[in-house]
Amino acid sequence: MGRGRWAMQGKGKGCVVRSTWFLKRPMAKAAFFLLLLFSLSLAQSLPEPVDPLKRAEPEPGKLTFTASLGYTPAGATAVGFDEARGPYTDQTASHTLTADLALSYALSETLSLGMGLAGALHYTQILRTFADESQSYRDETETDLTPRIALAYRLAPEHPLDPELSLVLRHPWAASASLSLSFLRDPTVLSLSLEATHGFNPPYPTALGASFGAGFVANDRVSYRITASLSQPIAYARAPTLGAAFGADLALDPESKRSVSLTLSASLRGGEVRAGVSLGVSARGFRTTEPGGSGNED
Repeated sequence: MGRGRWAMQGKGKGCVVRSTWFLKRPMAKAAFFLLLLFSLSLAQSLPEPVDPLKRAEPEPGKLTFTASLGYTPAGATAVGFDEARGPYTDQTASHTLTADLALSYALSETLSLGMGLAGALHYTQILRTFADESQSYRDETETDLTPRIALAYRLAPEHPLDPELSLVLRHPWAASASLSLSFLRDPTVLSLSLEATHGFNPPYPTALGASFGAGFVANDRVSYRITASLSQPIAYARAPTLGAAFGADLALDPESKRSVSLTLSASLRGGEVRAGVSLGVSARGFRTTEPGGSGNED
């Protein structure tokens, strides 16, 4: 869905050459310092000793719920030519709000079934300036909803790398398969994931991706993580996407079954830089079946 309006008309055909610039750099800096202060205050206020690091094992018959909210600003300039009015310069500012809800159910210690819904609201402003200094303004609003289902299987739970195979089907129709590995060496966690994605609608996009992550447990409640990712389309000469993220997580209970997180992220594709911030919550251990009785929460 989308809508748009022009304050002045006068579009034409022409060649456009794009360069990018980051409109919200002060906001990105403020978000970074906010995350830093948030992390330092948590680490200082929660000095409890850390128990030996253990892998979070799926609990059969229980649910895991996660939710996140994110904001990503971006900006760009474009130079082009209109057949009716001559050369022009576009200044573009975009703002994206995202939300994601996910629910996972552990069928066994090795098999989990999940479902989720991702939503996004994109708001774009474009100011076009012509050579005679006249201007036109346009804004657009678009919304996206992407439901998905997922199946995850731990191939060898006793292996130190705990390999896991995941299959995801989402709408508009696309499927992805990924293999993830993780390695624990107290107090750090290293992870690696390889993914292939294919779309079933024209132009049938296909991409290969990889991500690497490292986590550090600061104390009994606080942990930090950093990730780097690469996604490479393998058709239509599209540029790869490079990504990086840094986050802090706070456990709300000693068993780490309830937690909140704050994440800063950045991505680069074809010379365009985007940065964002997201806040997430997670809860696991909701039992849906009890032997000889009705379900309740642990």
